[in-house]
Amino acid sequence: MNQTIAQAKEPTEAKTTQFKKGTRVHVDFISDSRTQFSGKHIKGDAIVDRHEDGYVYGQLEQGTPFMCPENFVQLTSLELIKQIREEFETWLKQQNQYSVLINQYGVDVFTYDSIDGYQKLAVALAFELWKELRLSRAETKALLHKLNTLNTASKGGDHHG
Repeated sequence: MNQTIAQAKEPTEAKTTQFKKGTRVHVDFISDSRTQFSGKHIKGDAIVDRHEDGYVYGQLEQGTPFMCPENFVQLTSLELIKQIREEFETWLKQQNQYSVLINQYGVDVFTYDSIDGYQKLAVALAFELWKELRLSRAETKALLHKLNTLNTASKGGDHHG
């Protein structure tokens, strides 16, 4: 991850809206900004101000501003867990069985402990299954992309005249 921004040759497609304003992240890059910061290794925990067009803008904890491609930015582990939980809870609320959970547990349906996880067994089980489903979808998407790339390459190299 320790490379200059200029070495990141391909423009990156925006991952998601995971880097929302106020999100805590870790950055690690060598600035190539043609300013006083150019050539400096910028590394540390930071707060995001903005994320658009594949770039993340923010400030390091000591106040130094930064702007870099999103591939030099990672969520802190707490932010990552928070984001995964938010995605899961949004998904679960869209399921038909959610009303049953609300009837059984009331507003405590998403009670969460940082050590033990979700306190309601049905929600804890759903969370584990959802994570497996999410992982399977990501793997399938990656395999389809690889297959598409191979098919495109084989079609491009097959010239008959």
